[in-house]
Amino acid sequence: MLFSSIEFVVFFIIYFAFHFFLISSRRTYLIIFGSLIFYSYWQPFNVFVPIILSLLAWSGGLWIEKTPVIVNQKKRTVILIFSLLLPLIFFKYSAFIFISILNIDSELMNFPSEIPIGISFITFTAIAYVIEVYKGKFTAESKFKDVLQYVLFFPQLIAGPILRPSELMDQLKFPKPASQGLFILGIVFFIIGLVKKIFFADQIGIFIDPIWENPLYASNEQILSAFYGFAIQIYLDFSGYTDMAIGLALILGVKLPSNFNSPYLSSDISEFWRRWHITLSNWLRDYVYIPLGGNRAGSINQKRNLLLTMVVGGIWHGAGWNFLIWGAFHGLLLAITNYVRKTIKLKFFPKILGIFITFHLVCIGWIFFRASSLDVSLLFINRLLDIVSRPLSLHYSNFEMSVLVLIFVPLFLHYFDKRRFVEAIPDYIPNVVIIPISLVLFIACLILSYTYNAAFIYFDF
Repeated sequence: MLFSSIEFVVFFIIYFAFHFFLISSRRTYLIIFGSLIFYSYWQPFNVFVPIILSLLAWSGGLWIEKTPVIVNQKKRTVILIFSLLLPLIFFKYSAFIFISILNIDSELMNFPSEIPIGISFITFTAIAYVIEVYKGKFTAESKFKDVLQYVLFFPQLIAGPILRPSELMDQLKFPKPASQGLFILGIVFFIIGLVKKIFFADQIGIFIDPIWENPLYASNEQILSAFYGFAIQIYLDFSGYTDMAIGLALILGVKLPSNFNSPYLSSDISEFWRRWHITLSNWLRDYVYIPLGGNRAGSINQKRNLLLTMVVGGIWHGAGWNFLIWGAFHGLLLAITNYVRKTIKLKFFPKILGIFITFHLVCIGWIFFRASSLDVSLLFINRLLDIVSRPLSLHYSNFEMSVLVLIFVPLFLHYFDKRRFVEAIPDYIPNVVIIPISLVLFIACLILSYTYNAAFIYFDF
């Protein structure tokens, strides 16, 4: 049930009707029941996964909080986190571990046929609850339903943002009256996300996806289009999902945190990770990087911690050498950036040059993220090197030119893709203008989605 599908529109209209007329004290059950319907639309047989993870987090939080001795608390927290990770390891990484690492014949093993959708996001959300309880930053919930609705809340269930209990729990436990939902602002966020997804990300994907599947026979023009196109596609696809999730939550009276802040305007890799997938970056910083020692154990150890943290981030995205390399690549870039900042004074280094270099380094990393295998990644890089080593003479067809427009228009508007600009729209444009424009764009997106409506890229994670 994609946010951009007619099935979801029907689901949300029915859900919102119940939300509007139910008394606030009953809304918890609506969130749980509605979110389970939303999740089971894809995988009804895996609907037990988020329930079990929620049950482990809830019971574990009470278990930890009732343990007064710090040493025992730490031991119980480690055991509990490992228990929460087991389903993720089993479903997502078992095949990679046994086949690629242990070199065991796949025919001898019965691996899971499908990965529960959104399991990485669900697991990290549950772990955040447990760790916050352990740190004493959040009081363990006595009622299972409160933790269950926190994990299941459907706007962010499948692809984030990854939330801390302090960011969502109280909003769900003590909901606002339905009439206080930010309807217009929510609609604006949703429509912007929908346009990003349907008008741009999906249309770019139609052109570049076949190139990524077989770059050997692609033209130079197609290789460059795929190189830059995926960087734009994944940003518009993922930030579009986040915008829609934020918009839906606002309509329901809930505020979700931002997950992107014009990341391709970053002047170095450190800044990029403060602007890209912000909730994951913060999660990795607080629950991996700092526990490893952060920057407290000397310069060399700090660089090691950066590398290990990003390797974890890479593996979180998927089971495969490509994701491990992608994470290690960014970890290495972060370590180099940290070294340069401390040892070399770049007072007069032009910011625009930093943005240009950072963007292209990120695009190089996306090769390993997008390619289906390490062999395809290396083939794609060889094609790029071949293009760079020769005089550049590009000849784009009319169709290829239209793809370039889809790539460069979002880049041109990238500076304005910030939450503060979106939140200001209802202040400057009257509702009588916003509503009909939103309706026209919504109908146009639904019509276009009938020809091609791909799943969100991050649904695989």
